Amino acid sequence: MGGVKATQNKGRKMTNKVKYTGEENAPCWNSDREGWYSWFSAFANRYKKDSRNSFSVVYPEVVKLLQENYSNDSKRVKGIGRRVMIGLVKEKMPELNSGRISRAINKCLQMQILELHHQTKTKKLLIKGQYWKTYVKEN
Repeated sequence: MGGVKATQNKGRKMTNKVKYTGEENAPCWNSDREGWYSWFSAFANRYKKDSRNSFSVVYPEVVKLLQENYSNDSKRVKGIGRRVMIGLVKEKMPELNSGRISRAINKCLQMQILELHHQTKTKKLLIKGQYWKTYVKEN
């Protein structure tokens, strides 16, 4: 069998002058690797997520708000409502959406740093949880 000779570009470097935005289809990997790499970097930059972890950003604000609430002696029942807490954190950090804030609060609930206050029937308030002193260093 006579083999088919593949043409090779020995010594020649293929240069790609196309500017990719990441929206178009990817070029063929086998024929244009450098073009594929430039397309992929444009694609990755376009869809890059915020590298900050939402829990590490929201957690200190939630702790600060609860400490301020507990230090206020005029309140009969200590605690903050869930939606109120999300609104207060969103005022301080408008770049975060309420879903990410809520997810961080749920993680605090899951880790039992925060708990739901069950003495009030209608309002489920967020209060200090079982492991509050373990995670939060108070003055």
